[in-house]
Amino acid sequence: MHKKVKHKNTRLTILFLAVLGSLTSGYSQTIEELIDNSYTLDAQAQYQLGMLFYNIHLEPETNQKTNNLKVYYREHLSANPSQALDSLDIQFYKDWLQSNYINNIKRSAKKGHDKAQLQLGKYYEGLDKHGSKIRAYKWYANSATQQNKEAINWINQKNEELYLKQYLKPEDYKNTDFYVELLNLSDKLCYLVNRGSYNKTLDKDVETELLTFLNTTIEDDYLKTKLVDFWNNYNHFFICSVKDDTILEHILKRTLNKLFYKDNQILFNWLFELDKTKKIDFNQVIYFDGYPETILDFLNTILQNNYEYQQFDSITITELRLRLIEDYNAKTAAELKK
Repeated sequence: MHKKVKHKNTRLTILFLAVLGSLTSGYSQTIEELIDNSYTLDAQAQYQLGMLFYNIHLEPETNQKTNNLKVYYREHLSANPSQALDSLDIQFYKDWLQSNYINNIKRSAKKGHDKAQLQLGKYYEGLDKHGSKIRAYKWYANSATQQNKEAINWINQKNEELYLKQYLKPEDYKNTDFYVELLNLSDKLCYLVNRGSYNKTLDKDVETELLTFLNTTIEDDYLKTKLVDFWNNYNHFFICSVKDDTILEHILKRTLNKLFYKDNQILFNWLFELDKTKKIDFNQVIYFDGYPETILDFLNTILQNNYEYQQFDSITITELRLRLIEDYNAKTAAELKK
């Protein structure tokens, strides 16, 4: 079985090298076969394919090589397969090149290819998104462990600069794989929040994701304690992107903004139910428009600006605010600073 798989990967790698040559000549159906089977290539071929898309994405001029991929794109992905190449929607075409670049680099990096890991680190470093610095550090570090000199130099330099200090303590830098998994969990939780305004199962869906992450079940005698500890230690990673990443909201604020009426307190109620053994910390500070904000700050803003926040029921928001203050010692960012 293994020999057959290896033989297939070798064949596709040879095919890939042949396609690299064919891209400078006439269009060949082997391009289609290569792209459609890219997930089965070995790490080296996936890296080379990813870099092919990357380099073509950077080439502003039209040549035979760029035309070949445009032909593939037009015939397989364009709404009008017969349109002229120069009339293609350039933004969609560029997005397709970018997607193929990053998907192949990710596949190769996950298989342990040091140059792909380095390239993936560079990709994340260039993103201006929540958690991108941690993801960049992870892949640079993985590449450095394989003695990639460029990655080693980057890691040494960034450690001196305390590159991740806004997220982690310096002693945690070696645990970036765990923190990247936290960011992936955050993405899943935010997806659950964003998928619909009428989401009456959000609490159970969030709990299921947390149980999976913690590798435990509802039969665990210490489940509530574990969930409270986990939430208090790591909920500052649970940041949801809004409006193409131009706005970031803590997941509790996101549920208030996204879900309708009393359903928007579903996560709060779930957290209240957990509070049988230890207190939930609701004093996480998130920066919004450059200013520090806790969930109490946001509730105050809602009540002080009824016209702007008409979707909220002021009575239920007032009740939530008082409960957080009286039972959980919730404070504003300004009070925490004192």
